[in-house]
Amino acid sequence: MHFDAAAEWLVRWLDEPQEDSRALPVTGPVGVGKSRLLEEVRLRRPGTVHVDCRGRGADDVAAALLAAWGHDADFLRRRVNPLDDAIRKQVQQGAHLSVLLSNVQWAGVSATSQEAERIATVLVPRLMMYGRRAIRVVVERDAEQALVRLPLARATELSLTALEGPAPSADRSALPSAEALITEYPQLRLLAVAERRDVPLRVWALMCAAMELPTSEEDLRTIAASLSDVLFTEGGHEEYERVGFHQDGVRHLVRSLQPSTPEEQQQMTDALLDLTVNRYPRERWRDHASVGSYAAFALPLHAASAGHLPSLMDEASFVANADRHTLLTGLAVSYPEGVPHSTRASVVHYLESAGVEPAGHDEWLSWLHWAEMNRGDIEFADLLAEVGGPLAWATTWTRWRPYGAFGPTSSDDARADELLVGTLREEPVVVTQVETDEDELPDECDVDTDADGSYTERPWRLRDGASLGDPVVVAECYDLQGEVESVEGRTIDEVASPLGLDETPAPRTPASVGPLIAAGSGMWLFGGAAGVFVVQVADSRRVVTGPEWRKTPLLGKHNRSALWRVPKEAVRPDAPTPAWLDDVFGDELRSVLTAQRLPAGLWDEAARAFLTGTGMPALDDLLPFADIDDPDDTGLPEADWPADVPRPEGTGTFHRLGRWVRQDLLLDGATGRIFHDSDDEESPGHLLIAGSLGQFWTLLSLYWSLRRSTLTTSAEQRDARRSLTSWAARIDPATAGHPHWLAIFNGDWDQRDMF
Repeated sequence: MHFDAAAEWLVRWLDEPQEDSRALPVTGPVGVGKSRLLEEVRLRRPGTVHVDCRGRGADDVAAALLAAWGHDADFLRRRVNPLDDAIRKQVQQGAHLSVLLSNVQWAGVSATSQEAERIATVLVPRLMMYGRRAIRVVVERDAEQALVRLPLARATELSLTALEGPAPSADRSALPSAEALITEYPQLRLLAVAERRDVPLRVWALMCAAMELPTSEEDLRTIAASLSDVLFTEGGHEEYERVGFHQDGVRHLVRSLQPSTPEEQQQMTDALLDLTVNRYPRERWRDHASVGSYAAFALPLHAASAGHLPSLMDEASFVANADRHTLLTGLAVSYPEGVPHSTRASVVHYLESAGVEPAGHDEWLSWLHWAEMNRGDIEFADLLAEVGGPLAWATTWTRWRPYGAFGPTSSDDARADELLVGTLREEPVVVTQVETDEDELPDECDVDTDADGSYTERPWRLRDGASLGDPVVVAECYDLQGEVESVEGRTIDEVASPLGLDETPAPRTPASVGPLIAAGSGMWLFGGAAGVFVVQVADSRRVVTGPEWRKTPLLGKHNRSALWRVPKEAVRPDAPTPAWLDDVFGDELRSVLTAQRLPAGLWDEAARAFLTGTGMPALDDLLPFADIDDPDDTGLPEADWPADVPRPEGTGTFHRLGRWVRQDLLLDGATGRIFHDSDDEESPGHLLIAGSLGQFWTLLSLYWSLRRSTLTTSAEQRDARRSLTSWAARIDPATAGHPHWLAIFNGDWDQRDMF
């Protein structure tokens, strides 16, 4: 469709979309005038929101839409789902929203950026879902750009073609000769391979040399001058003189005509490493003029395209200097099936999942340092501070749960609903407080149960986080104003916190971090369900204090996690071991039977060995969906199979183990399999719960380990449950697709009152 006709048609479509489609791709070849078409429509239709996506990330585009609808940064960060909230508010007020997204194909700051795909497959579907019938979205893309294809089953498409003469404002003079250009000037291909839209002349020369096409900066300056209709240059000091393509479309054509190979990307990676990581292994090189700045930005992408990024994640000099945005993109390129669990790449992924959106590299580096301290890699954390610092604020010690940890960790002892500072035997301490219900008080506790509040307190040495004593139960009584009037059981001398009096600002934190208290001299203490940590502010002028972060990214994460590593205790040949069962469920719950106490109907050798060797924990009130009897008290009584329920093939005598949901949990003496005897299962195969006692207790141990995991982000919780489901299918195929186990692993049966 030609330009004028397309403009008229598009204005009509915004009022009455065809075929009930609310999203419209506008396509056509490079340079045909698609961006001008959307600008023309905006002028003809006042009130339409137009966002030029060129160079923007998907979150930036969403934020621009929110700003156009009258919402500020405070709204963006404090609301859980501000995009949904803002659209609903507009619709409730009777608005019909029209959105024009131009240059989507050129979204993102880098050539390898995946922001165009995120706009097309994440942002646009959400706009349509939240706005429903009241929103229209127009998306510009080039015909050949696969990353900008909307995930729609049915969609109208407007294809723009050139007029008989040149399209308005569309300069296509250079496009037909792209192949001839790179034949005559092969250096252009290397300029197009660069990750930035424009680069310092010195970087262009470096890339030419790396690709064995050595060209002086003066020669490149001459080429740029002779191709002024294709290239532009920006003056300034020689070190910062820049050059780039006038049009993204021309750059894209040059890149696509002769795509770089992994070997070539490795050559460029090596050249950049030689001038940065290898030359300055203990120095902050990202600020070293043109090459350092480009390397910090582009190394994650060149290395990812070369397949070299995973090994670079162990180089502190690289991690400390690499740009956060391109690092996230590089990880997506390197790990299309998911970032490996419990790696440094996983740390970067979960920091984004937690909502950490640093205002600059200093803030990002401080959080990387914090995450490495949590992992216990103190040496790497120190290297990050050395080669990337000085840090604006640094974690001095931490008892905070590391990202991706499955099951209990040592940080669980430092959980904090509230924090106190004080002294214990003249030693400065921080005290973690956990609110404790009266029903949870230990039997030997003699504090006043009629107090207004009960807490379990534990002191930690303020200097290094060393534990200074066992937990104690403290009772507090309050006056009419809600202030603490008296305290019983406290072992420390509390001192007033200088919170609000110390002029040193506290760094902002993710939503998973809770209580905050000051200890003076630039020291801040943070607590929460994941533990406690202490930071020291070195330069208050470099501390970013707000606005606070959202709990999750605005649109979603750049990466996803691969399946977590299954705990080694679950895949041992003799799993589950007695030690693991005791560790998971507690000591003194496991009963081991003698061979003489086994019933005559129990023939299966594996089941007999489990009961007489490993033993079975008695869980009469622990699991929400099951009660497991103590075989030392009840034995293994025989149980009849219900007459109206088809009996599973090959079974012998059944022995009752306890309750499963609302039915009996039965051990088959002939095969060692475990069943429940419900009469309302849709599939007879779902009567089978586990293939053996060993598999059954391994699955329950994994489930209970997850229940005891204080995971701090929703992404971790989803990933852990997804991983548990996968582990279970490998451990016992009977769980695959089983509605009971799926409900258990998804957390649907975590509440006991359901049963």
